[in-house]
Amino acid sequence: MDQLTQRIKQVSNELKGYVETRIELLILNLSDKGTLWLGDLIQHTFNLVILGTGLLFGLIALGFYLGELLNSMPAGFGIIGGFLFLVGLILILSKPKNISRKIQSQIMHDVIEALDAKKDTEEIKFLEENKNRES
Repeated sequence: MDQLTQRIKQVSNELKGYVETRIELLILNLSDKGTLWLGDLIQHTFNLVILGTGLLFGLIALGFYLGELLNSMPAGFGIIGGFLFLVGLILILSKPKNISRKIQSQIMHDVIEALDAKKDTEEIKFLEENKNRES
C-alpha cells in the first residue's frame, strides 16, 4: 500500500511538472509569435510610411505640374484634391471588407500553423523521452 501511495505521489508530481512545462511552453510560443507579429507590424508600418511619403510628394509634384499647365496653382491642387476625395469616398461607400477578411484569414492561418508546428515538436519530444526511459 505504501508503494502505491508513493507511486501516486510520483505520478501526480510528474503530471504537475508536465502541466507547468506545457504552460511555460505555451507562454514562450505566444511571446515568440507576438514579437514576430510586432516586428512584422513595425516593418509594414515603416514600408507604408515610406510609400505614403513618396505618394504624397508625387501628388504634390503633379499638383504643381497641373497648376503650371492651367496657369493656376489652386486649380492644379484642386484637381488632385478632388481626385483623392473621390477615391476616398468610393472606398468609404464600398466598405471593402475583403481586405479585413484577408487579414483575419492570414492571422488565423499563422496561428494554426504555429500550433501545428508546436504539436509536432511536442510529439517528437514525447517520443524521444519515452524512448530514453525504455532504454
